Amino acid sequence: MWNFAIKNSVFFRKRPTQAACWFEKSAEAEYVNAFGSIARAYENGTGVEQNYQTAIKWHRKGMKINNSGSYYLLGKMYEAGRGVQKSKAEAIKLYKKAEELGNSGATKRLQVLQK
Repeated sequence: MWNFAIKNSVFFRKRPTQAACWFEKSAEAEYVNAFGSIARAYENGTGVEQNYQTAIKWHRKGMKINNSGSYYLLGKMYEAGRGVQKSKAEAIKLYKKAEELGNSGATKRLQVLQK
């Protein structure tokens, strides 16, 4: 059932509060793809009250299991200064780890930031 909430973006658009609940339950069960989903929900206030610190908490939990998306998305937060002090150096560090783990988005951000 949690898989359905993670993979079905229509469900998230139509019922964001219910989807966020499933994302959180899935992340608590360490379903890899759920960490980024629930973190983004908290970062953007989609289906839950916006809370950068909770978003960061979920990214850090994902990082503990080497989730490349967690490194990448937290890097984006540092790059933009969303909920953290803006830091190009920290963003690059996180993007490098995400890239090591195979995240192609991180590779693209590194190319832009390291020009």
